[in-house]
Parts: sequence; C-alpha cells; structure tokens
Amino acid sequence: MDIQSRKINLIQFVAGLQDVKLLNKIELAIKDEFESKRDFFSEAELLKRAEIANLEYTLGQVTSQENLEIEAKKW
Repeated sequence: MDIQSRKINLIQFVAGLQDVKLLNKIELAIKDEFESKRDFFSEAELLKRAEIANLEYTLGQVTSQENLEIEAKKW
C-alpha cells in the first residue's frame, strides 16, 4: 500500500472514531512526535534566551571551557 492510500485510510479511521480516549492518545502521539522533531526556536524564544545569556554574563555567571568539560564528564 502506498503512503497516499495509508494516509487516506488513517484519516477515514480517525474520522469514524467514537472512542474519546483513543482519539486523545492519537492526538498526544502526534503532538509528542511533532515536538520531539522541533529543532528550531521562534524569534521570541531566541530573544529571550539571548537576554538571559546576556544577564548571566553581566552577573559573572559563566564558567570556563575547561571547567565545563570536567563537569560534563560527570553526566
């Protein structure tokens, strides 16, 4: 069965669902899959991260590369 046929069958299956619990599970699975593959940040998220990083730098909350590598070995 080709992918287009599979998608149509899945849509028909979901459209006919009466089981709310199963529908919730499907929605959650789709949401989890989408979010796990999200490898980008929105402009607002990037700006917020930059603001936090700048504040931490200004406050001296930084570590050296050497210390970071030592700490990372403990992970």
